[in-house]
Amino acid sequence: MGDHVVVVEACGSPTVSESVLRTVGEQLPGKPVRSVVLTHHHSDHSGGLWTYMARGITVLTTPGNVDFVRSIAAAPASWTAGWPTHPSPASIRSHAAARWGAGPTRSS
Repeated sequence: MGDHVVVVEACGSPTVSESVLRTVGEQLPGKPVRSVVLTHHHSDHSGGLWTYMARGITVLTTPGNVDFVRSIAAAPASWTAGWPTHPSPASIRSHAAARWGAGPTRSS
C-alpha cells in the first residue's frame, strides 16, 4: 500500500496489538494502519482486535466472522484507560475467503 498499512490478524492480545501499532508507526512513519484483516475468530488471530477497532481501524473479514466482530465491538474493555467503553469501528467489510490463485470475491 503506497500511503497506508494493512495488518493481517489481530494476534494475541491488546498488548500485542499495541506493540504492532507502535512498531508500524516507528518503522513506517506517515503510513497509518487503515485496515486489519481477520481470517477467523480464534484468539490467536483475534485476541487484539478490540485495540484496532477502538482506534477506528477498518476490519476486513469473511461473512462468517461479521457477528463475531460485532460482538467484539460491543464488549467493554476494562484493560484500557481513556478509550471509549465500546469502540465504534469505522466499518466492517465482509469478503468471501480468497482461494489460492484467485482474488477475494466481494460478498456485501
